[in-house]
Amino acid sequence: MTDLLQTNAFLITLLALWMAAAVVSLAYFRFSRNAAAKRRLWPLAVAASAAMLVGLVWVLGFGAAVVAIVAVVVAATSYLNLRAVRFCDSCGATVRSKGLGAMTPFCSSCGARLGP
Repeated sequence: MTDLLQTNAFLITLLALWMAAAVVSLAYFRFSRNAAAKRRLWPLAVAASAAMLVGLVWVLGFGAAVVAIVAVVVAATSYLNLRAVRFCDSCGATVRSKGLGAMTPFCSSCGARLGP
């Protein structure tokens, strides 16, 4: 019984930390106007989120095959997230692609041309 309680406490702590990290990340990338810092932090935020998700699946006790499949899906999703987001140098807005197609060349917030 003690092992089950410790496992549940660990999972609750892990989920609470994941949710807190998500809220902080969402707030930063939504409200910060520092495009250069966002460009540096975005890959780290995506990688950390992906690692936490795969780690959660592993901690929950799923088999190696399930963890491997989840890791491949999360890696593909992370790659698409990295390609679909740009940051406007003019206003600092976070600009997301509307779909899997080409990224819009202009900021949806101020209309400035977006860099690479």
